[in-house]
Amino acid sequence: MTAVLAFVAEKWWQRRQFQRQLASERISVDALAARLERGEPAVLVDVRVPGSLPHGRIPGALQMHGKQLPAELDTLARDTLLVVYCACPNEVSAALVAQRLQRRGFTRVLPLLGGVDAWLAAGRPLATT
Repeated sequence: MTAVLAFVAEKWWQRRQFQRQLASERISVDALAARLERGEPAVLVDVRVPGSLPHGRIPGALQMHGKQLPAELDTLARDTLLVVYCACPNEVSAALVAQRLQRRGFTRVLPLLGGVDAWLAAGRPLATT
């Protein structure tokens, strides 16, 4: 019985830690769009699997290829604002990539709240190429 309780407690703790790691700050579609309209720099990174891109990308976004980060990121200053987005619940994929980018030294990385679905719902355009 003690082993079962220890196992359950361990799993609970792991899940709690994972959720805390994913609970990073997000940027809303409106805030991102306003920023882009003002000409303020931001680099967008689409973390969706290329086969799941029937609607296109947010204009100007860099595309990840599998788990490989876009090579263009290597040329950026580490304080560049990076906005990562996906199309999954709670921006899980974007949050995981954001953590990866932070480990690589980027200091301003934000997942897009609601991802590409929120972008579309706000009536924002997508690029098809």
